[in-house]
Amino acid sequence: MILKDNGTGKQLVYTCKNGDKLYYQKRGIWIEFADRRRVLSTSVLNGGLREDIKGVFNFNCLADQYACDLTEDTYEQELQKNAKQIGLMKEPVTGLSTAAWVEFLSVQTEAFEELEVTAAVTGGIDKNAVRAGDLASYYEWDGEYHMINPAEKITKGTINILLEINQNLAPGVLTRALVTCTEAKAAAIEELMIGSLYSEDFATGSGTDGTILICDSTSVHALTDAGEHSKLGELIGNVVKKAVKEALYLQAGVCAPRQHKISERGKRYGITFGSVWDCYVRQKEKFQEMGIQFAFSEELEKQFQYKETNSTLVVWMSLYLYMLDQYRWDMLKWGEIVRETKQLTKGMLGIEDSWIFELNEEKEIKEEMLERAKRAVVWFIGRD
Repeated sequence: MILKDNGTGKQLVYTCKNGDKLYYQKRGIWIEFADRRRVLSTSVLNGGLREDIKGVFNFNCLADQYACDLTEDTYEQELQKNAKQIGLMKEPVTGLSTAAWVEFLSVQTEAFEELEVTAAVTGGIDKNAVRAGDLASYYEWDGEYHMINPAEKITKGTINILLEINQNLAPGVLTRALVTCTEAKAAAIEELMIGSLYSEDFATGSGTDGTILICDSTSVHALTDAGEHSKLGELIGNVVKKAVKEALYLQAGVCAPRQHKISERGKRYGITFGSVWDCYVRQKEKFQEMGIQFAFSEELEKQFQYKETNSTLVVWMSLYLYMLDQYRWDMLKWGEIVRETKQLTKGMLGIEDSWIFELNEEKEIKEEMLERAKRAVVWFIGRD
């Protein structure tokens, strides 16, 4: 959904089965509780497991279109101010902030008999996609942050999830629900084939994601399992995946058609128009012998943009890079990917020229495989 500020104050967005209400007002969404709730929050404001929380929120921190400004001494104090800005006066509350527009909100609900699970998600990922285990940007010591790479700028991009479950979950079960929720978020991002901006792998989230889980501690129905084999786990997985995908589409246009480009499939490995042009320049004479010639980069760029959605090329790129993934993960041997990527390229793209497949044995095999892929792209887009 796309929310719009009508200037009349808070707007009711959704009412849960247990009476909890999701509201929107310019720059913020929040849930007001009808009764006592058990809450598990990743926020610095009243985070952790709490039994006394009166409401939860997600606030857009952009002071203008381009920057998030911290006006208080600490992030915790900033969140306290944000809560008051949207009218959450009863304390304690817990909440998240984001540079994504909360107006691009996805609310997804699924139910089974008396069980209802609702996810309210906002999301941005294009500028901060990261995979668990990627190299860190900083380390913390005694309350101070030290940049590991001072030249690297950490950009904003956040997936925030409010997940409401209308039945009673013990603290350990609610924590297990957080695991299922996080796995579902990672699955949604992988299914969209979003690459990490900090490694060659698919992303599992952004570097600043937040999650708040709410369960109804007054319910007479108590659940003991939130894992994937349980119905609760299934519902959590479904609503979170759907909501994450819709939120990323609304915020950044992330969807199957956008991802159906070799620039999107290849950029995690550095296969972009720029790197393809560089490949052509380095080996211009060889390409010219094959009848492939571009006088200016603009000529190649025009053909690149025209053909990068070609079905055969996109499928070939996806399969080629997946074999390279498996080589990095030690699931395929180098001889296997050298042989099979060559057969794949010959069979799908129709390339027979042996030079395209040459490898410099003195260089690292992964880099040579990527060079081979770029040559194939130049050949494909440069042919008549």
